Amino acid sequence: MKQAAEGQKNTTEKKLNCEVHGEYWGFVMKINGKEIKGACPACIEDERLNELIEIAKGQKARERIDIFNQSCVPKRFLSCNFANYAPTCNKAEEIKALLGRYVQNFNKVMEQGTSFLFSGGTGTGKTTLACAVLNNIMHRGYTGVYVSSLNYLSKIKRSWAPNTVLSEDELIEEYVKFDLLVIDELGKGVYSQKEKGIIFRLLDRRYEENKPTIGISIHTEEKICKLVDTDALRRLATGGGGVLKFNWENYEKTQKGF
Repeated sequence: MKQAAEGQKNTTEKKLNCEVHGEYWGFVMKINGKEIKGACPACIEDERLNELIEIAKGQKARERIDIFNQSCVPKRFLSCNFANYAPTCNKAEEIKALLGRYVQNFNKVMEQGTSFLFSGGTGTGKTTLACAVLNNIMHRGYTGVYVSSLNYLSKIKRSWAPNTVLSEDELIEEYVKFDLLVIDELGKGVYSQKEKGIIFRLLDRRYEENKPTIGISIHTEEKICKLVDTDALRRLATGGGGVLKFNWENYEKTQKGF
């Protein structure tokens, strides 16, 4: 037993025992004949570590909420995942499996900038599967954003007004920063040459930064080349990606409550 320093005559240091960590040296103070033992330093460290873990979990949860808040995924598609997509044919099963691998290997997708155009008729599950990909990668901590081509063009046009928060260039860069972009309804409506250029600039900037993009359209790739731009379509077939043809019957008519 070691006597504590002068001025602490009622305190001694001695070997104590912790039920969890075993023996340790700690101070024992006598107050009115009652011994108060110093806490096990390993227990204190464990408690501190647990507090840090809980803080980190809370921070991670807030970051995940922020990721989903920024994603702009429509409410209808927020719950989309691969589990609740039931393929109606072998081709649909193959595409679902391919996109499952896309998610599982998203680190490599990010390295290669692997992009796709989903081409097919209304109700074949193009947006459902694209948002399933988006939701899955966001659960993994990546960032993603959804926008329709018409909504994107509308945002750009609003940026031309005086005293707007973001310029056209800054708004485009906002869409470039996300790990994955899903741009829906490509070729919907009639684009002017200027509008075609605006869409191409976004796809081209993401191509330059090696950022993967999924484009969605009811049109064939040949028609997309005419309605949007041949070079724009090429940007959606890079890094080992390409055109995925959703050429089966209307998926929505085969499902109930989905």
